[in-house]
Amino acid sequence: MTGAAAGKAGRVCRAGPALEAGTIGPVADDIQVTVRLFGTMREAAGTGRVALRVLPATPAGALWGHLPDDIRRVGLPDGLRYAVNHEWTLPSATLRDGDEVALVLPVSGG
Repeated sequence: MTGAAAGKAGRVCRAGPALEAGTIGPVADDIQVTVRLFGTMREAAGTGRVALRVLPATPAGALWGHLPDDIRRVGLPDGLRYAVNHEWTLPSATLRDGDEVALVLPVSGG
């Protein structure tokens, strides 16, 4: 689910299930993470940063499914790498409030 654009600084999007079946209110407080975009993903988004609200302990690799449709239409790039707070990490790394996640495309050349 995507939210409205928040100016040139990026977008704030609400992502992830907020309710558990049979409950009336939120299961847990959301956390906010900033996703850095590069290359074709940045071009598709029209910005280099997207702010997402997700459930606590969401894995970095799960963020792809929470990105706005215009970015996901690019397709999940082969060899996509993840960095959380400027450190390379695995897609299974769990996120915390305020984390910055860079989605880094593979580089080719010689």
